[in-house]
Amino acid sequence: MKVASIQIHNSTDAKKNLKAIEKGLALAAKLRVDLALFPECALTGFAARSDLSEDVMQQAFGRALKLCKKHRIGAVIPTSIRQKSCFYNGSIVVGKDGEVIEVLCKRGLTPAEESFFSIPKKKKRVFSFQGFRFALIFCREIEDAKELLGQESIDAILWPGYWGWDEDWEWNNKEPWTRLLQEVASFCRCPIIQANCLGDNAVKNSDGSTLGGSVAVSEKGELIRSFEPQASHAALGDFE
Repeated sequence: MKVASIQIHNSTDAKKNLKAIEKGLALAAKLRVDLALFPECALTGFAARSDLSEDVMQQAFGRALKLCKKHRIGAVIPTSIRQKSCFYNGSIVVGKDGEVIEVLCKRGLTPAEESFFSIPKKKKRVFSFQGFRFALIFCREIEDAKELLGQESIDAILWPGYWGWDEDWEWNNKEPWTRLLQEVASFCRCPIIQANCLGDNAVKNSDGSTLGGSVAVSEKGELIRSFEPQASHAALGDFE
């Protein structure tokens, strides 16, 4: 199986995001990718807005499903999900025929997220795709991945995020995130594939890091591949 990590800009314009998602799906399909992974809240942007009604969101979801069917590719498309007055930070998992395989939501919210996202009751975070079992871990949840996944039998962790790596970050400098990913990969005995929101020099996190720069880590905690913060549609190699 081939999995792609697709970095796109964070935007609260769903129509703009759909265009970026289609561009990523088209490239992934050209590269004969089976499953495309997009960043956290890729469809709606990292927001919970009153104008994002359930009807508006369903229209965006429907368009995303049609795009997967058009390009004959599965996808993990993170998005805000609205149910009545509650918003959830979640993701739709779509099959190659455009059907919804699963809807999974983030439970490990940051203090800032808790001001606009709710914690779902549903704890499930593993889905099956073409005979493989994938766990979906959102952004900072990677810190709690061992507790969240426990003894789940999985083939890979998919890790959509909204953050970045410091510009001078290097895999072998033994900084905390490197060690954490090594621990999680070794504990779960599976690779980790990340997709970050794409950023630029005008978009910085509180720690000074820019968005983007996804990574893929082997089941032994070794760096398989990393992507520059400015690289938009980057495909990973075969996953078996």
